[in-house]
Amino acid sequence: TYFPAISHPEGLPLRIQDANGKDWVFQFRFWPNNNSRMYVLEGVTSSFSQSNSTL
Repeated sequence: TYFPAISHPEGLPLRIQDANGKDWVFQFRFWPNNNSRMYVLEGVTSSFSQSNSTL
C-alpha cells in the first residue's frame, strides 16, 4: 500500500481501517523543508491514546 500523491501542504483526509474493523481518519499532509518535504499523518498520537494501543 502506498500513500496518495498530494500537491498542497494542507493535504487530504486519509481513512485507515485497523485489524478490528474500526475506521480512523488522519490528515495526510506535508511541510516544506528546505528543498524537500516532510510528510506527516496528523491525529495519529491522539487516536492511539484513545484506543489504548501502544506503538
